[in-house]
Amino acid sequence: MKKMTLRLVMLVMAALLACAPALAEVDAFTSASVTDFYGDNALTGDELMNAINSFSGFYLVCTTNPDGSANAGYFIYGCAELDGKYYLKMGLA
Repeated sequence: MKKMTLRLVMLVMAALLACAPALAEVDAFTSASVTDFYGDNALTGDELMNAINSFSGFYLVCTTNPDGSANAGYFIYGCAELDGKYYLKMGLA
């Protein structure tokens, strides 16, 4: 009987420890995303689209296949407006 009681107490303690993070009032992830630090200075709309499109460059990504042959991909990005909404576009070559 003592073993059963001890196991029950240990199970309850483990459950309480597992629930402790969920009971915290504020965590770093959700509290960090509720404040807009750059709202006054951030680019939006056409200014943002023009800034993205004015950047010239690409990203080169290289990988190796299981047989040892190489792969290389060039990623080129830009911004486009369609029906009043802005979309980020990615080109792959």
